Amino acid sequence: MLLSLAMIVRDEEEMLPGCLASVKDVVDEMIVVDTGSKDSTVAIAKSYNAQVIEVAWRGDFAAARNVGLSAARGRWILVMDADERFVGKRKVLLQALNKPGVIAFDVPIHNEIDGREDLHSTIRLFRNLAGVRFERRLHEQVIPSLVRVRPDGRIEPAPFHLRHLGYSSVEVVRKGKRERNIVLAKAEAEAHPDEPFTIYNLGVEYLASGQLDAGLAEFRRARALVPYPHPSHGRFYKLEAQVLSRQGNLDEALEVVELFLSKWPDYTDLHYTKGAIFQQRGDWQEAEREFRQCLRLGPAPTPPYNGVDPMYGGLDAEYALGGVLAMQGRFREAMRHLRGVVKKRPGDMPAVRLLVECAIAAGEDLDGLWRTPPPGPAEVGSALFRLGHYGLALRAFEEAELLRADLPVDHFLVKALAYLRLQDARSAERQIKAAGPGVWASKRAYVIDLIEWKLGRKTLDELEASYPENHPLWRDVPVTAALGEKTQGDAL
Repeated sequence: MLLSLAMIVRDEEEMLPGCLASVKDVVDEMIVVDTGSKDSTVAIAKSYNAQVIEVAWRGDFAAARNVGLSAARGRWILVMDADERFVGKRKVLLQALNKPGVIAFDVPIHNEIDGREDLHSTIRLFRNLAGVRFERRLHEQVIPSLVRVRPDGRIEPAPFHLRHLGYSSVEVVRKGKRERNIVLAKAEAEAHPDEPFTIYNLGVEYLASGQLDAGLAEFRRARALVPYPHPSHGRFYKLEAQVLSRQGNLDEALEVVELFLSKWPDYTDLHYTKGAIFQQRGDWQEAEREFRQCLRLGPAPTPPYNGVDPMYGGLDAEYALGGVLAMQGRFREAMRHLRGVVKKRPGDMPAVRLLVECAIAAGEDLDGLWRTPPPGPAEVGSALFRLGHYGLALRAFEEAELLRADLPVDHFLVKALAYLRLQDARSAERQIKAAGPGVWASKRAYVIDLIEWKLGRKTLDELEASYPENHPLWRDVPVTAALGEKTQGDAL
């Protein structure tokens, strides 16, 4: 048998089918170690003919992984998680597995994080050799034992990658990952206080939970353990600088960035971080220089770097460049970059909004923005609405209705609010009727109540009884002595 899949899972009925479907035609056997699922995870694994081994969870990822390694019969082992998807071709993979002298492959992991992508690589495919086992309770690693068993072996880049879907904010909250990981990361840091990567991982968990000071302390401790900067440790410096900038310590953040870039000037992520720091300081020309450097370099290579955000060498840098050009009054130049972002990333509303702002400032014909989409009239209309140009927004929305039948469910609600802002409650009422029942009930209800008030069918007392002071409805109700001063929020 050539290739075994080894996994550990728990309550993964939503993610597991996609994972196993992506890899079922690639591997020769599937070993799934279940650590206490209460949903249909085990049944799903068995439906894919996987060998399921049920064990109790003991707060140790390496121990659970090693149960699967012990059961694997293939000459090679591929390790995946339920929220990952295999992207590659079996034929190409088999050719790589036949290379003499190779003991493992460094696999690119594309982390999809709330619409963004982070890139790193790690050992996920390796020879099934006696004595090769995972180590560490959190962020478990197999490479130390591989090197001990076969110190003469080669590690090569994998001819495939894995898509990781599990870092969305919804998934992290749903699974309680942060709380669990901080406990495990603390235990690892106490057990291995001299290992930079272990300390760094604890800092990451603190940062993700909003504990900036604690995270910063761990990043500094990790960096102090590295005598001279090494490219694989660039993310230590990146996150330390980003935390410092979030805390307003911009000069110190720049010092950290420059320290690493002085030795590794092609690390795009730190050029982007540097540009963002200059942007925060209002130094538009220096920020422009750094964002242009990001576009010249492109995404940082992996390897040698890890924890890379490929968008820092692409669309994020282009968007940021558009922003600093706009701040310098170079609106048409900014528009060229922002159009590039919107064309490659349709639906990027911050980019659309900034593009519309630049067009207004430059005196451009706004109709021209949607004649050659993207952005289309619906996106331009939404941006115009947010910017307070309600009449222009309605023109764009009406154009969108001529071109598209699949407009968002909130489309007519936003139109109704635009009419309300223009003091046309009758037209707003017609839009509510067009919205239909698919719109969120709470949004629909307060827009209807606004219309009822505008038309004299409801009193301010009735509205006050129905809506708290911080509700968006009060944006559209004049402040009166009877109501007191209401919080001005954004509607929709």
